Amino acid sequence: MPTGGGKSIIYQVAGLQTGKTTIVISPLLALMKQQNKRLVEQGINVLSYNSSIGDLKTQFNRLRKAFLDKNLPQFIFVSPEKILSDGYLEYLLKKHRSKIGLIVIDEAHCISQWGHTFRPAYKTIPLFIRNIYGESKILPVLCLTATLNPHDKHEICTDLSISEKNIFISKSLIRSNLHLNILEQVENNDQKKEQLIEILDKHKDEKVIVYTHIKAREYGTREMTEAFKAKGFNCHYFDADMQDNEKLEILEQFETGLVKIVFATSAFGMGIDIPDIRVVVHYLVPESIEQYYQEVGRAGRDGNDAYGYLLYSETNFKVRRDLIKKSLLKQERIKDIFENTIQPTSNTSLALKKKKVEDEVNRSEKIYALSRMDIREDNSEMIIFLFLLQNGTIKLHGKGVQFFDCFEDNGSSLYNLMKDASINGMVTRIAKKLNKSIEQTNYDIFMMFNQEEIKLLRVPVNVLNYSVNYPLTDEVIDEIHETLKSRMENRLANFEKLVSFIKLKSDPIEIISKHLGIG
Repeated sequence: MPTGGGKSIIYQVAGLQTGKTTIVISPLLALMKQQNKRLVEQGINVLSYNSSIGDLKTQFNRLRKAFLDKNLPQFIFVSPEKILSDGYLEYLLKKHRSKIGLIVIDEAHCISQWGHTFRPAYKTIPLFIRNIYGESKILPVLCLTATLNPHDKHEICTDLSISEKNIFISKSLIRSNLHLNILEQVENNDQKKEQLIEILDKHKDEKVIVYTHIKAREYGTREMTEAFKAKGFNCHYFDADMQDNEKLEILEQFETGLVKIVFATSAFGMGIDIPDIRVVVHYLVPESIEQYYQEVGRAGRDGNDAYGYLLYSETNFKVRRDLIKKSLLKQERIKDIFENTIQPTSNTSLALKKKKVEDEVNRSEKIYALSRMDIREDNSEMIIFLFLLQNGTIKLHGKGVQFFDCFEDNGSSLYNLMKDASINGMVTRIAKKLNKSIEQTNYDIFMMFNQEEIKLLRVPVNVLNYSVNYPLTDEVIDEIHETLKSRMENRLANFEKLVSFIKLKSDPIEIISKHLGIG
């Protein structure tokens, strides 16, 4: 359905009709907060299970309390990264699976590995569902998105076993109140700034998003904000380097009108539901027709007239192409990720040795643990991890916590046995010492915590436990590189479609509809 077309109300009504708990997998903290607020205002019992409620210790305690209550939350909002890494969440959902009526995947286009919005953690959702329900899922899964070309649609349907008869597409993907404008090409950034000043003066005191799409350089979010503040404009920036609480604060100020103009990367995008945004400006050209459509759709959600302006120079096309090409991981980087993050070798540095968590469940198998601290912002480690999981190089052994010493005894018969089994508190060492599998050890810990036999003393660290079945060969490295190269080339091809669309000055509505397969 189109942006602002009512996708949220679909899962809200459907979820309430089940009379059970609905799990909503959502990509952005700000989006979860908005949806949570609106449901709570209707008197609905909601839990947002994320950092907005505190650190992981607070989250674990809040989740346990929610599942101890007679009436479970009607909606639980979680990120795909939570789905990927949080063993306690999975333990509780498995224990109470008969009380779950619906799983919702919002912004489902993030599942597709071919687009700029790909979030690797989305790929693990089918595995998460199987872990809870077994091989045959027994509850409905609802996927929602405003942008889905035929290629992406096929991938999502394959991953989640959705049949063609269960796909519903709105006949009108572009709202009639959106007026889209592609401005004349300029020679340099100074001329683009002049165009932007004209637009901002024309829409004075209205809410405006200016997508610069990058954080650095003279036309990045930070420098543009400073430059336009100096010109007297009421503006701020929004990008991925900000802390979560800073993002929520700027979002609130923009929503209430304290801030009128936001210079943003694509981090200020999916699902942001502020009804009276009047203007979206693309200062740097987006990556694809999908991204363009997704972002201009932030404007005019109240049904009143709204405007999209796309500004460009020939240099912008080169900058965007370079950004896409630089995203390709080289073979050396793939090998480095494997040796220093996925399977640290004996030659690793002392710092990395300290991060390494391994154990021998039997003589041939070592168990490792991957935490969020091991993963960079660009998700390259997780992309390689998931590829190796798919091809069988690594095998998952569930989700757990890294150290047991974050807990204290509260009447458990097992506590001292576990505590004495490892000097440094590593859970994998405890499993070996007690001659248990890592899966059983993690289960025992979550069961004791859930029954309040142990209490959290400090903030735990969530980890993925896995073993490495095969060494990383040059052939596998080349295979990964070729796959990533194909993805990069697909992104470039999608960008060239956008370039043609811009240069031909075609009707945006007609082009978008055709591209998304409904024209």
